[in-house]
Amino acid sequence: MTLKNVGKITCYCSKSQDFEMKKYKFILNISFVLFIFYAQHF
Repeated sequence: MTLKNVGKITCYCSKSQDFEMKKYKFILNISFVLFIFYAQHF
């Protein structure tokens, strides 16, 4: 594993990390809405 490869992987990770965060927030929001929805019905 050369230094060049590490740089490429680090760059890729920082790009995908942003996407992961958006996906994570999206899932959190949906589960929160579902939780409130269920709480009101019971």
